[in-house]
Amino acid sequence: MNSKKLHTIFLLLLFIGLFIYIIIRAKTLSFTHDESFSFTFLNGNNGNNTANNHLLNTYLMGVCSNWFGNSELSLRLPNILSFILYFSGIFLIFKRLNNGWISITLASILLINPYVLDFFSLARGYGLSLGFLMISLYFFVRNNQKYKHIEVFNKDFLFSIVFASLALFSNLSSINYFITILILFSFQFYFYNSFEKIRPNKANYYFYIIILISFIPLYFSVQRLLLLNSSGQLYFGTYSLRTTFNTISASVLYTGGYSEYVFKSISNVLLFGIPLSIIISLFWIKRIEVRYKKIVFLFLIIIVGLFLESLLFHAKFPIGRSTLIYFPLIILLFYFFVEKSLNKLPKSIGLYLSIALFFSLIIPIFIHFKNVNNFSHFADWKYDSHTKEVALILEKETKNQEYKSKISNNWLFEPALNYYISTKKMNLEKATRDSISPESTYIYENYFDYDSSKYKVLIKFDDTKTILLKKR
Repeated sequence: MNSKKLHTIFLLLLFIGLFIYIIIRAKTLSFTHDESFSFTFLNGNNGNNTANNHLLNTYLMGVCSNWFGNSELSLRLPNILSFILYFSGIFLIFKRLNNGWISITLASILLINPYVLDFFSLARGYGLSLGFLMISLYFFVRNNQKYKHIEVFNKDFLFSIVFASLALFSNLSSINYFITILILFSFQFYFYNSFEKIRPNKANYYFYIIILISFIPLYFSVQRLLLLNSSGQLYFGTYSLRTTFNTISASVLYTGGYSEYVFKSISNVLLFGIPLSIIISLFWIKRIEVRYKKIVFLFLIIIVGLFLESLLFHAKFPIGRSTLIYFPLIILLFYFFVEKSLNKLPKSIGLYLSIALFFSLIIPIFIHFKNVNNFSHFADWKYDSHTKEVALILEKETKNQEYKSKISNNWLFEPALNYYISTKKMNLEKATRDSISPESTYIYENYFDYDSSKYKVLIKFDDTKTILLKKR
């Protein structure tokens, strides 16, 4: 069996294992604050003026709600299935690359990322956006040689834009990627036509039609961004690019409890490694293949765009989950840089270094995943780890009542509690964001001093420092 088949089998087995992991978490983990808020859009709450409404995700949640009901697994199904798209894009891209050992190493890094995997088990737009973006990237880079027929070019352009549009409707943070591939395909079309690399024919007009169609999702997305900005919804972010790289580093480490040295090392590799690899690549630009040039310019234009948006519109740099779309771009950039560097060495030395790099990265990646994988919480919503458990207790407590009890709670738990109160039809009044009321039958809050003569503890959780009380 040759190495290419081994790499394929390795990735397929990895995909199956991770897909099962995603399904189990989607079925068992508590619905979170943001997911539950999105659920309210299915029941008449107007989501036009909130960034929480990821349009395509909300629509698909509604479809699954109508078909399969309102269980956690049903509402999360679109993002679960988008992991298939995500893997397919990774597999299709990396199997076409030249260095098999480096390809499988970096493909594994994209797959075995606990923070990224969180969002394929959640009813939010991030997993959908990543899945569509990976397929868009595949069509963006798949023809690395010069196009000889405009029909092939138009096909790549159309599919790349269609999937980029779906990523954009899933999550507006994809807008810079969308604009950039639009620019690069346009430049590529102009460049090849100018030098007669593409045989001109009537199909040239299809390119202009695709361009015009592309402005439809762009127009609606810009309009929505302006609406969200006017209503003060675009507050999530930072004015420091260093903070952006810090949050990416924190995301990679998940909740592993690593030292400050490890955190800063990853952050510095990103902060200095990305611009350095771009600068060096620009010196090589005449001697590198087309798809490498595409990735370099893709990343360069996106970074320049972020700075221009900050300078002209005071827009914030992305942080946390808003940076998810940059993971595949960073990995592809590093792949081509490493491959080009190894190609400057004798072939046998390059092969040995590739294999050494594979084992030196794969082993710590698997150890890291073993340390942080869990079936209890999502990194960004750890406070909701036990909301489902609390809801099941409250359902049992209120099951045979002829009246509705009242609950007081921390505002963070309000959306998720209401999701369970609504879907389980509990004899419990809707949770609110009001302050704790002594008239409430139940209280779910962070640890606080309470009067044990008036309340008894139903359950408490040491990991989240939360407690559920019942009035005596």
